[in-house]
Amino acid sequence: MAEVKENFPIVADFTTEEGQSLHSIQSGVAPSTRRGSIGFSFRDSSGNVVLPQLDSEGRLPVSFEGAGVEYSAQGEHAGSTSATDVTGASLTLTTNKRYTGFTATVSCFRETIFTLVQVDDATTTVIEKWRVGPGQFTFTWNGGKKFFNSGASGTQTLKIQGQNLDKAATMNASLSALELV
Repeated sequence: MAEVKENFPIVADFTTEEGQSLHSIQSGVAPSTRRGSIGFSFRDSSGNVVLPQLDSEGRLPVSFEGAGVEYSAQGEHAGSTSATDVTGASLTLTTNKRYTGFTATVSCFRETIFTLVQVDDATTTVIEKWRVGPGQFTFTWNGGKKFFNSGASGTQTLKIQGQNLDKAATMNASLSALELV
């Protein structure tokens, strides 16, 4: 008579309620067909199993690097003291896309207010505003974790506009954004 090793039923089959040894579930198997402990892991770019590694705050690290198309523009304007902002740098965006990874650099030797705006057809939304002048002629902004979606129709633009406050002087601007795929 053969002795059968006891199976401690920490996982059960739903259809037979029979205890099963803890085992992995293959891709494509619904987890609802098993009851009990189910281990999981991720696959690396080679298809090998890796366990998730959390950062110091207990979160999964996520990188958007290489996850999209980067757009950039730079421009220069002779300056203006009129009440109308002039455009220094402008990006034409694709409709119905998500954008992040914003960076901007603005500079002028005179006191100037720069504004980063998103233009969704006829609607303009101010994203950020900066002032440069004596003491800080150049300012660089990293948008951090900011996101926005471009509109569904019409012209979609991201641009830096500027206005000299006391005297017209050359304004420079550069701008970049990442279109997520």
